[in-house]
Amino acid sequence: LPFPVQLVIFLGVSLCLLAFTRPWAKKYLNSRLTATNADRLVGQTGIVTITIDNLSAEGQVQVGGSYWTARNVNEDEVIEKDTTVKVVELKGAKCIVAKL
Repeated sequence: LPFPVQLVIFLGVSLCLLAFTRPWAKKYLNSRLTATNADRLVGQTGIVTITIDNLSAEGQVQVGGSYWTARNVNEDEVIEKDTTVKVVELKGAKCIVAKL
């Protein structure tokens, strides 16, 4: 085949392979996620320092020597100050906690 036809076929096949290979490569090559220090807070217990009320967007807990903005897993429940809670997950800079 003439060179321009070969070039078009080469570019077409290359783009197709790139489009189908990239998601696979991204999935398997970036599988080694490094945990941050904050990830170790999940499962730990803490003390409520400011009453946690999801409806008024208030609440703070002390976990592992640092203070975190906190929200309750149960949307309707208010957790009073000085209550012991368990960290269920982290969402950004907020601890999602459950009352013990």
